[in-house]
Amino acid sequence: MKDSLLYVAHISNEKQRGKTGLTIDKAYNYILDSEVYHFSLWKINLTYSEFIKAIKVIDDLKKDSIHFDFDFRLDNGNSLYCSELCVKVLQAINKEKFIFVPTQKRITNPIIQAILKREILEYYPADFFLRNSNFSCLVSYSF
Repeated sequence: MKDSLLYVAHISNEKQRGKTGLTIDKAYNYILDSEVYHFSLWKINLTYSEFIKAIKVIDDLKKDSIHFDFDFRLDNGNSLYCSELCVKVLQAINKEKFIFVPTQKRITNPIIQAILKREILEYYPADFFLRNSNFSCLVSYSF
């Protein structure tokens, strides 16, 4: 939130935008300009110092060359997908408070195994935070 407006930090395919994949848009524009079919607004229980640290972490990430992580790997530096970005920011704020365990799924399709060059997909799903008591849903809307 800035200037009484809600913003969304997300990872996009930077080749479409010609810049870093970390993009910060007004929430209204993000919903209108992308293929959003469901939108939820969640409250995170943060102290004031955690909130300030979150802003700093995101500002620091904006300076990095972030790329969309098409491989969905957790160990490839500044290649991130959206929920991985969220986990990275939250754990930078407070590692003890924001503990998330990645999901592991066996890839059974040999074509996908060949493309991804592995048999196990380890990732943070989009709803990784649902079981964490520091989050509460304020509103949820489907288009």
